[in-house]
This record gives sequence, C-alpha cells and structure tokens, in this order.
Amino acid sequence: MRARWSLLGGAATVSTVVLVPMLTNAGSTLLPTGGAAAWLAVGGAVVLTGGAAMVTGRRGRSSRKPGEADPAADGSAAAAEVPRQLPAPPPVFTGRDAALAELDRALDRPVEQPTGVPAAGRTAVIIGTGGVGKTSTAVHWAHLRRADFPDGQLYVNLRGFDPTQPPMPAATALRSLLTALRVDPKVVPVDPDAQAALLRSTLAQRRMLVVADNARYAGQVEPLLPGTPTCAILVTSRHELPDLYLRGATAVRLDVLDPAGSRELISGHLGARRVDAEPDAVSELLGFCAGLPLAISIVAVRAVTRPGLPLREICAELRDESARLDGLGTDDLSVNVRAVISWSYRALDAAQARLFRLLGTAAGPDVGPAAAAALAAVPVARARTLLAALANAHLAQEHLPGRYRMHDLIRLFAVEQPDPERPAAFRRLVDFYLHTALHGADLLDPHWRRVDVAAPVAGAGPFVLTTADAARSWFDAEYENLLATSRAARDRDWHRLVWQLAGTLVTHQRQQGHGSDYIDTWRQGLAAAEALDDPSAQAWAHRQLGQAYSRAEQHDRADEHLRRALTLAGQAADLACEAATRRSLARAWARRGDDHRALAHAQHALRLYRRLDPVSRARALNTVGWYLAQLHRYEQARRHCAEALALHREHGYADGEALALDSLGYLDRIAGRHAAAVRHHRQAAEIFRRLGNAYKEADTLAHLAEAYAAAGQPHEARTAWQRAHDLYRAQRRHTQADRVRARLVPDHRPAADDRDAADAAQPDRAARPPGPGR
Repeated sequence: MRARWSLLGGAATVSTVVLVPMLTNAGSTLLPTGGAAAWLAVGGAVVLTGGAAMVTGRRGRSSRKPGEADPAADGSAAAAEVPRQLPAPPPVFTGRDAALAELDRALDRPVEQPTGVPAAGRTAVIIGTGGVGKTSTAVHWAHLRRADFPDGQLYVNLRGFDPTQPPMPAATALRSLLTALRVDPKVVPVDPDAQAALLRSTLAQRRMLVVADNARYAGQVEPLLPGTPTCAILVTSRHELPDLYLRGATAVRLDVLDPAGSRELISGHLGARRVDAEPDAVSELLGFCAGLPLAISIVAVRAVTRPGLPLREICAELRDESARLDGLGTDDLSVNVRAVISWSYRALDAAQARLFRLLGTAAGPDVGPAAAAALAAVPVARARTLLAALANAHLAQEHLPGRYRMHDLIRLFAVEQPDPERPAAFRRLVDFYLHTALHGADLLDPHWRRVDVAAPVAGAGPFVLTTADAARSWFDAEYENLLATSRAARDRDWHRLVWQLAGTLVTHQRQQGHGSDYIDTWRQGLAAAEALDDPSAQAWAHRQLGQAYSRAEQHDRADEHLRRALTLAGQAADLACEAATRRSLARAWARRGDDHRALAHAQHALRLYRRLDPVSRARALNTVGWYLAQLHRYEQARRHCAEALALHREHGYADGEALALDSLGYLDRIAGRHAAAVRHHRQAAEIFRRLGNAYKEADTLAHLAEAYAAAGQPHEARTAWQRAHDLYRAQRRHTQADRVRARLVPDHRPAADDRDAADAAQPDRAARPPGPGR
C-alpha cells in the first residue's frame, strides 16, 4: 500500500518544490501540461496537482522512539558536518514491500549475539538485472532508515556496468569514502590494504550506512566493509557476489514488477484517471516495458509530455519501433527496453539526438554544460538547453545542479548509435579538459613548469577560470572526468595528450593529497613519454613518478625513478629538469630522515637554479635554508631564507614570499625572538589569505599561534589556534585539527580512529614541522 502525506504534516519532510528532471528506476519526469497547473517534480518528491501538494512514498520505519528527534533534521553546525550523501529518494515507489522487509531483517541484526559476542557486520546485496530498480530500492530503504544511522550515510557509485570505462577500483572508492568522512588526504596511505584499515578505524563505534551502488565484483566491495556491527553496508549489483555471502552478506533479489505493481507505478506517473480511461492500451504499454521500472519511467515521460495523444497511439508507435529493432537484443539491453529507449530517442530533434549520441563518447561519470559544448562544438548556452531537453526526455539526469549523467543502459544505447563524428568530438573534449586544466594550473601556481601544448582544436574552447579558488573548484568537480579522459586518450594511443594531461594535474594532485592517483597518472605519463621517444618528456615523467613514490614512502622506487630522471635530463641537456630532480631528491632523503643528504641535493639544486630563473632560485634558497635549520645551522639558514624572501619580493611571487616568511618565523621561534616570529608568521598568513590559499594559511596560523604562546600572549594564541582549527575542519584535515584542538582544550584527546592510526604510522612526521615543499 502506498501512503500519502500533505506537505504540512506527516512523515515526509519537503523544504522546497524542485522542478528539475531526475532519472530514477522508479519514477519519471512530468512536465507542465499545456499551461495547466499540474506538475510532478520527479526526484524532488513533490507532486502538485491542481494546487494540492502531495508526496507519494512508503511510510518510513525507524528504531527511533516516539517523540525522539531525528538527528538528520538537526540544523546545528554539528549536524551539518555529518555526511548525508544519499541521492534523492524515488518519488514514486511501489511493488517492493517484500524486498524492503528482507532488507529490514538483514540490516537490523543485533549488535551483540545472545552470548555477548559481537555480531558480524551487517551487509545486504540487492541483485537484479539492469533497470529493475536496484538503486531506487536501496536509496528508498536508506532514506526510510536514515535516523537509525545518525553519524551519516555514505554513497559511492562503483560504476561496475558503465559501457565506456572500467569499474571503479576499490582504492578509488576507499578514497572517496575517506574524503566524505573528512579524513585529511595527506594522511591517507597509498597501499589499498592500509586504506581499508583506515576506513575501518574511522567507522569504528559510529552508526553509519554505506551504500555501494553498481558493484561488478566482490573485490570492489570487500575493502569497503565496515569492521563493526554498528555500521551497515548496502550493495547493489547485476551479478551474484558469492564471496560477500561467505562473509555473512544477505542476498535480496529483485525481479521485474508484476502486472499489478507495474500498473500502480505507471498510475503514479500518469494519474489514475488517464490510466483507467484506456486500460487495454496501458496493458500493452506495460507489456513493452516488461516490468522494468526504468522502461516504465521512459514511457511515462513521453506520455505526459503529449497529454492530448491517446495511449493507444503511443502503443502503435512502440509496436513499429519494436518491429524495427527485432533481433537486436543483447544480454544487457533487451529488445523491449531497446525499443522504449529508441522510441524516446527518435522523438528528439536533430541537435538533441546528436548530443545524446556524443555524450556516449564522454569517458567520465558525468558532464557539465561547458564540456558538453566542447563535445558538440556549440556555445555553452546552447549545450545547457540541449542537456535540459535530454533530461526532460528522461534520457539524462541532472543528478547535481549543472551536472548530467546517464543510466548505464541508456548510455549503452547511445554508444551503439553510429556517428562518424565521435573521434572528432572526443578530441574536442580532450582539448577542452587539457586547456582548462592548463589555465587552472597556472592559477594554482603561476611558476610551475608549464606544459607546452598546441592550440585547442576548433570548437574546444576552454572554460574560463579567473581565480585560484575557481580553479580548485573546477578541478574538484571535474577530477574523475579528467582521470577517465586521460585513460581513454591512452587507449587511443594519443600519447602526447596523455603526457600533457598528466602535467596539468600535478599541482592539484599534490595540493589535495591524491597520492595513489599521482602515481597512476605518472605511470601513464611515463608510458606515453616512452612511446613518444622524447628524452626530456621521459625525464620529467620519471621525476614526477619518483616524487610521487617518495610522498608514498616507497623510497626504493622513488630513488630508482629520480636517478633515472637525472640521467635522462643530462642526456637531453634539460637543466631545469635536472635542478628540479635534485630538489625532489632533497625532499626524498628528508622523508627518509637523512637531512645531511637532503641538504647536499638541495645545495646542488641551488647551484643549478642560479643559472635559471630567479623565482626558482629563490625557492631553492628557501629549501637549502630549511635543511640547514634541521641541522641546527641557524645563521646560515637565516641568510638563505632572507635571500629567498628578497628575491620573491623583487619578482612579485607572493606564494614564495609567504613560504620564506614562514621559514623565517620558524627560525625566530627557535632563537627565542618571539616578537619577530609573530611578525613573520602573521605576514605569511595574511599573504596566504589574500591569495585565497586557505590550505597554507591554516598551517601558518598554527605556527603563528605557537609564536604567540611563546611570546606570552595567550589570548592572541587562542584566536590564531581557533582560526587554524576552523580552516583545518573546513579542509577535512582532521589530524591537524585535533592537534590544534589539543592546544585549545588541554584535556582533549582525539577519537581512536584514522587520526591515531595515521600518527602512529608516521610518528616523526607528526612531530616535525613541514618543510619548504609545504
């Protein structure tokens, strides 16, 4: 039975009426009908019909006691930090009472067995064919039970059946979940087993739900399994996952909807009056849909957008389409579903159909209007209109504002449609990403080693970024697309583009702590450089890969690649690469605890940089000064850092100026010159704030607080620590936040989770102040 609630009371909470098309397996998008006041915001869970606001759904069940507040509804700052990643619930959901009851039984197991022994982890796997409503069922159940998981709900799409790219690796899913849990990326280990252990530590003693959608094989899911029965994980897959069953998972199998469930679902979309008026036509329509909610949704949206067309005529169109496609069924896409998608596709105009086909070319999980504009070589405003039309036709979903994706089956259909323009369209997309990332890297670090690239091909105009903050936001939004596009370019043997894309990602990956991706990106970059037979490109690739391994504490591999970079840089007479590699070797040896070798390489780099540009020389001076300070050669260190500061100021490199000021502040604190330390750290913090570099501002504020405390200014110290703490929290750098919190609240002790695990893994690094590469 479906239950209905008004907006002014009952179990449904609706804060706004969203008229945005959303694609779900259990719902469809209904558009305004000829100016009449009848709207259905599918995916927004609000039905407005003739002025009456109703929500269609299933009455939620929860372990909360009557009168107990729902923590998910708490508007406090603490509640705002709890991850709430679930997609919107399906607005029309029916026919799955048995499956929901099975999920209740599977995921409501007690925390302890009668013997007092902790119960096994709570895991359920929803199994079913594509389009049967696995995701909708999982998300619907998760929303019903979210009050039982007050510490948050996590969601990750494992993309196990995406026709254009391989399934998401478990390591990528782990990093996604750790990021959602606000674990500082810089303390996330590279080793996947260590990442899984960190996730279990982070989830320990919390009451959280993880939804792992679209798993292809058990190996994608096993590292995500919580180690505590206070958490539950809900998995969806088209495949049986027996390895999970051996770990105690319960299988919940979904079949297609029966005739009664199918009719109830289409009635929820079209309204009972229209369905009852043509019962035979409805039966035939549902026969084409074969009980698949996805197909019912597509049929429903076409019917709603043509309110004056009798359903029997829609049946005739589908009969013709089915006959045309007879024999084209595959294991993934049946003839009936293919006919439904094709019928909707053929109703598009030429421009909409062209973009639909080309979207199948995009390698990433979603696309924005600017990227779609490059694919189709049209203005961004036009691309936005076309994307909205595809969403209205239920062939795409705007899953986030301005971000569109396709259901796997619809994407498969798009890929199957012949289009000779695809290679040129993908090249435009690659150039769009390359040139936008290039400009973004310029904003993040104006003095990076810029990659030389040719002008973008016609129609591939890059997105215009104007500030470093805008660049960071763009990289965050497009990061998975950039990685997927690079892999797709590699598969096409576009070696130079692969190497160039890798270069544009360096600054973002280093700043955000994407250590595993940094390694993978430069493995690809090195292979591309070797295919190009370009010694200079190979030298830079070895240097980046060596630096990535050094950050991951894989010292032998780091040394191998950095020394190979030195050799190739010498062969190519690339002085800049040789100098940069020496500087990387300095940092690598420092990470191994050998400051003497670190200083030797830093001094060698400085000798080389004196023959290059002054900004690079200034950076090298600060590096040498830092390692001199670690060896207690403070006066020499001060001279180098002061010279670095003067050069940075002379050449207007504010970021370098702030780094040198921060180094001088550290030296002042060591020497007991507290007023000077305060002055230098405060100047550095102000510069980082002006630049919008909140990451480095947080570190410098923590240093400033230490200087204030040493100077006997506790009020100022507390203010600086509080600001640093707030920034660390906002940046999800909880290891640093806990250290600062300990200074604010002396008896504070972090929870025994990822923070302790990370600090225990790197005790020296935790106590040691950051070096010049910070």
